[in-house]
Amino acid sequence: KKLVAWGEQRGRQEGRQEGRQEGRQEGMRDSVIEVLKEKFQQVPQDISDKLGNIVQAADLALLLRKAAVIKSLNEFRNVLVATQQKQQKL
Repeated sequence: KKLVAWGEQRGRQEGRQEGRQEGRQEGMRDSVIEVLKEKFQQVPQDISDKLGNIVQAADLALLLRKAAVIKSLNEFRNVLVATQQKQQKL
C-alpha cells in the first residue's frame, strides 16, 4: 500500500509540474502574440499556428525577444520557421 500511495503522490507531483510548465509556455506564446499585435496590429493565423507548435522555453524566450525588435512580420515568420526546423531536428 505504501508503494501505491508513493506512486500516486509522485504521479500527482509530475502532473502538477507538467501543468505549470505548459502554463508558462502558453504565457510566453501569448506574450509573443501581444508584442506582435502591438507592433503590427494583427497576427496572421499561420504565425499563431506555428507558434503553437513551439514547446521549448528557450525557443519561446528567443521568439519573444525577436518579436520586440523585428521590423516586419515576414522577418518574424522567417525566425519562427527556422526555430521550428531546429526543433524538428531534436
